[in-house]
Amino acid sequence: MIEVPAPYHPPVTQRGKLSLRIGKRARLVVRVEVTSGGLLAIGGLVSSILLSTAILVGAAVGTPRRRQEELEGRDVIQR
Repeated sequence: MIEVPAPYHPPVTQRGKLSLRIGKRARLVVRVEVTSGGLLAIGGLVSSILLSTAILVGAAVGTPRRRQEELEGRDVIQR
């Protein structure tokens, strides 16, 4: 039996271009080409960044409240 290799299919790419002109002299041109695997990786990175910042903000805001509740609880017990 002869095995026939599967045909090669190049990865599907997403392309984007941004042209920005500021004034008469300043110009910026950006081109991006990303595969579907790259988009998945970018989505994972962005979601992990957003999740970590939400946890950090929750920890930063929640700690003083818990501390204040502990202090208020001690005042009630001492009185």
